[in-house]
Amino acid sequence: PGLHDVDFVCLAMPTATPSPDDASWAAPLVVAWLDQGLEATATYRQFSQAQPEPSSAARAAFLSGLIPYLTGDAAAARTAWEEMLDAFPSPEHRAQAHLWLAKLDLPFLDDSEGASAHLEQAVAAAPDSFYALRAEAWLEDQGAAPLSEAEDTIQTPAAPDWGAVEGWLTSFWGPETLATGPSPFDLPAWQRGQEFHQLGLTREATNEFLWLIDQSSLQPWSLYRLARAFNDLDMPHLAAAAAAPLLAKVGGPLEQNPRALLDLSYPLAYPSLIQATAAENDLSPLLLLAVIRQESFFNPLAASPAGALGLTQVMPSTAQG
Repeated sequence: PGLHDVDFVCLAMPTATPSPDDASWAAPLVVAWLDQGLEATATYRQFSQAQPEPSSAARAAFLSGLIPYLTGDAAAARTAWEEMLDAFPSPEHRAQAHLWLAKLDLPFLDDSEGASAHLEQAVAAAPDSFYALRAEAWLEDQGAAPLSEAEDTIQTPAAPDWGAVEGWLTSFWGPETLATGPSPFDLPAWQRGQEFHQLGLTREATNEFLWLIDQSSLQPWSLYRLARAFNDLDMPHLAAAAAAPLLAKVGGPLEQNPRALLDLSYPLAYPSLIQATAAENDLSPLLLLAVIRQESFFNPLAASPAGALGLTQVMPSTAQG
């Protein structure tokens, strides 16, 4: 029993030369699927301590607590997540650990100062993260974070202050005149992409433009200029793809970044479609935009290997139903 699952993991590993990390990650997956929870927990813990790459190590550390949590071993889960707090200084990883430590006591939240303290620390650690939003909702004893009526509608963004964005860029990477490398607009891919776009060949244009974004990944000023150009072409998925790396390079709270850059990275795209769909299904339009950003990054032509399509990545059979 379980050999089929082992075969599946082996098939799912890279066909190119696998690294030792690939095998280390597959090992706890196998034992977890074989219902050997204690061994899986220990293996994830060992992986988190030996893995030099922080995000992989933190993911393993979290899973070393999630497995006992799901099987009712609260003490083991608490130990794992407290170790995660000590081992990983990343704000988002700390917020994740605090949130799940609070979940251990959430059924008794009204009587537990410890749970409230963990929720407050999750909010303080990474205010813009998912974990902080969930912590805020639980602190307010609600199932979802509250939105005012004004916040729950799609409003036309204010006129962009590009000067503020360019001053922000200069403060981190120096003036544009010192930027190195060729301009993306001088490369043949830019001309090809424009021509494809004018012909209505959106997929072909997107491929050319994505190549330009990749080639500009180490050139912040080029990413900024591309984001603005794609925004002018009414291609919000490409504008966001070019603008988001700039925010990631800087890090920190989102509200400290220029509003015009945030509007490029988190576009209020397809407003009439979003508003109508949200109203029809009694959803927040901002929630729907958030799902779209996560699922397709606003690319209407997105298609997953499993066959999910479109902005919200719905399987055709589900859509038909």
